[in-house]
Amino acid sequence: MLFRSELHHLPTGRVLAWEHTAESLARQLGRAEDIAAECAAADEQFRAEKDGGQAPALTDAFPPRAGSWCGWCDYRACCPEGSAASEPRRPWDALSTEVGGPPGDGAQADAALAERDAVAHTAAPD
Repeated sequence: MLFRSELHHLPTGRVLAWEHTAESLARQLGRAEDIAAECAAADEQFRAEKDGGQAPALTDAFPPRAGSWCGWCDYRACCPEGSAASEPRRPWDALSTEVGGPPGDGAQADAALAERDAVAHTAAPD
């Protein structure tokens, strides 16, 4: 039996699909459960340290992994590593070639926008 999952990219209308087998679906669910358990353990640690009157050691539970992606992170303002790693970005910055980022970011987004516009213009009534 196959299980289909889809990702819908709303700005372009593009849909990517993947068909999971029972084994691959179980593997992905296992990964999600592992992440959830890790988050629950970190939450318990944070609450225990907070309730004990000590400052929570968030960097122990969530060590920073700084990189160019830090510009989009909600925690950038309170993360010295993330602030040093990247300039702040707005959610829509990846849609422009004017954004300084990894090669191809803007070009891929511009191609997707052009594709969406072409579809919109061909489908639009006169």
